[in-house]
Amino acid sequence: MAMRDYIAINNHAGLGRIGISRHAIASIAATSLREIGGVSIYHHGKRRGREGTLGSLFSLASGVRVVFTKDGKASIKMDVSLAKGANVPSVCEKIQETVATAITLMCDMVPFDVQVKVMRLG
Repeated sequence: MAMRDYIAINNHAGLGRIGISRHAIASIAATSLREIGGVSIYHHGKRRGREGTLGSLFSLASGVRVVFTKDGKASIKMDVSLAKGANVPSVCEKIQETVATAITLMCDMVPFDVQVKVMRLG
């Protein structure tokens, strides 16, 4: 992977540089959704022939994307499916909070933003 596929994270020991890949951040974001009932990553169906499941890292590309900004922050874009009858604004806010907290705790960084797009209800 090219260096642009990694972002530097805090190294409190000061013994060198530490980086984390965009794929690792996407995996953390997707996994954090397991804490929220009635939410799943929306897969567009072309890679695995199905949607709405948390699959392998390869299949995350269709539902979770991470872009690194020039100022060294991560922008996370997620396509999700919600359970029928879900309060969309409330659940989307919970997704943003959960993902931001997980990445902050695991990577010692705060994402620039977490964008959520609801692709399916029910």
